[in-house]
Amino acid sequence: MSFSFRFPLATAWLALTLLAALVAVAQWLQGQAGGRTLVFALACGAVLGIVLQRSRFCFYCHARDWFEDRNPRGMLAIVLALAVGVVGYTVVLGSWLPVPQPGKLPPDMHIGPVSWVLLAAGLSFGAGMVVSGSCISAHWYRLAEGSVVSPFALVGSALGFILGFKSWNGLYSASVADAPVVWLPAHLGYGGALLVQLGVLALVAAWLWRGFAREAGGERAGRVPPLREVWRSLWTGRWHYWVGGLAVGLIGAFAIVRMRPLGVTATLGGAA
Repeated sequence: MSFSFRFPLATAWLALTLLAALVAVAQWLQGQAGGRTLVFALACGAVLGIVLQRSRFCFYCHARDWFEDRNPRGMLAIVLALAVGVVGYTVVLGSWLPVPQPGKLPPDMHIGPVSWVLLAAGLSFGAGMVVSGSCISAHWYRLAEGSVVSPFALVGSALGFILGFKSWNGLYSASVADAPVVWLPAHLGYGGALLVQLGVLALVAAWLWRGFAREAGGERAGRVPPLREVWRSLWTGRWHYWVGGLAVGLIGAFAIVRMRPLGVTATLGGAA
């Protein structure tokens, strides 16, 4: 039995060119200081970009599907990503800091003070997503797709970073410096923190599942697709929501083994 996988010649050449460029950059990074970590980061970024683009994984888009159409698939994908990430983080951090104690935090894990500044920042970020139509991660892969909106949204993000830097010192001194830093394992242990987080996520998933279960109840089991159709769906169709959620959670857990947690906003802010 033979299978033929046909794609436009220009698309195939473009894909091969991008792959060759990726390999060349990886070879160059290998020779730099901390080359292995840089190559690992490049590979994680490339795989994550593919996952985000193919599954259309986007917090704003998934939330919009739920609020407008009561379609819970995207929100369940986010819950799945969080659950997988929680388990992965617990395993990794448990090996780094076997006995969690108040006042001792694992380094570079983005565990920050909790204050009204955090709430205001979240609301500001959410408003930006609503106005621009997507989160920053999605704007990056849509930029490669040829979106005419994404360049303006990314320019707006840069202006937002500037405003954030200008206001940060005053906000930090007034409300962040003395704000409490809450890390659940320091108070509940790794096991207790894991149970609490997974329990909350399970409740959220059960609440979201109500509409999904009714919809799924009327569906019949589909046929098993041939291998050619599966291969083409990897590159021409949208991946299932749960695939995106599972992949994002796994990539996020793997990433902290060699580098800081994934985060577009934190990375861009640190680079700036």
